[in-house]
Amino acid sequence: MSSTTLTIAQHIFNVRYGCRIQNAFLQSEVMESTFGIPTTGDAAMDKASMTATVPMYLTIAQMVYYYSLGSSIGFQNPKDSVTIYLTIKEHLINWEQVVSSMFNAPSAPLDDLRQMDIFASAIYWVAVQNGLRVKEERSAFRWRTNRTTLAANLKARAAEEPKETINEGHKPLTESIARFSFGRKNS
Repeated sequence: MSSTTLTIAQHIFNVRYGCRIQNAFLQSEVMESTFGIPTTGDAAMDKASMTATVPMYLTIAQMVYYYSLGSSIGFQNPKDSVTIYLTIKEHLINWEQVVSSMFNAPSAPLDDLRQMDIFASAIYWVAVQNGLRVKEERSAFRWRTNRTTLAANLKARAAEEPKETINEGHKPLTESIARFSFGRKNS
């Protein structure tokens, strides 16, 4: 299945990216209770081995999960951060549109969406450093100087692509999703 045939949600749960997470987060509670935590006897060496990062291929959902547990996430290919950020952002926008436009909208998984929003905020600047550009809002007061009439200006502005620029940071969407979700339940 190629990524062009996947929905945004399928992309989040099925497409894997090369990343690095801390070794300490790979051991389950069952393993720790059964076998204990491996130790060398040297505190500095034990700390280094537990905080060492391990290369893995994880889905976006798995990255969000490990990040919510407290692990740092590093990307083997930092340019993947752009795709990951945009995928999460699109998923959040889709949920916002669903809960705001449908009368009988399904309940949004607010805890999961909030964790995704926090992770998106954490990787935003990494994505910006690796090529993310946010389309600039078109200003109603910015006119092209080489046109003479207002109609020509409006037509030219409508046809031109917006310039790309970096905005001031990630804008969380889960608060508006929660507002729509809880506002509907109370009425």
